[in-house]
Amino acid sequence: MERELDGLGDEELLARCRTTRSAEEIRLAISIIARRHHAPLIRYLESYVGEHQTAQDLAQEAFVRLYRHARRYQAEKAQVRTWLYRIATNLALNAIRDRRRKPALSLDRPLGEAEGASLGARLADRAAPEPSGAALRGELVERVRAAVAELAEPYRSALLLCDLEGLSYQEAAAALEVPIGTIRSRLFRARMQLQQRLAPLLERGAL
Repeated sequence: MERELDGLGDEELLARCRTTRSAEEIRLAISIIARRHHAPLIRYLESYVGEHQTAQDLAQEAFVRLYRHARRYQAEKAQVRTWLYRIATNLALNAIRDRRRKPALSLDRPLGEAEGASLGARLADRAAPEPSGAALRGELVERVRAAVAELAEPYRSALLLCDLEGLSYQEAAAALEVPIGTIRSRLFRARMQLQQRLAPLLERGAL
């Protein structure tokens, strides 16, 4: 059964969950979806809440909730990926509120080979790929990390979903449950604020 399910897309897997009477089939379907999205979801959550362990816990809870509500999934309303990021975003917001303090995003911390480089490191790699740019790379990582951490939550979530995770405007809008125009506006404002905060590096030609 697992081999058969593994050949299905995410939406097809949850469609099977809605019609099957087999709890084992639902468990296998969710485990396949979790395997596909686990690494990028942790990367997104860690960039959001600033703690790797918290991100792991939240990702686990997101997949648990996906399992619990699998039979309620409606493909016409959202793709599985956007539904999953909606769950994860809500969990992250709750975690931040519970901490009662502003999170310090760890955008410069590597997440391991499986997850790939973080947002700050990726931008820094693009800006200074030559060995001679090592000092500038370190400065850029710190500037990007600090600048993203200072963004207001609505702008930060739009930026992380679109620029870090590569979601389309439509997917990000579905994940955050806002109109596409709102995503465009938030992303524009986030990028403008980042540009202003990174102006000294821009003037030096680092970006």
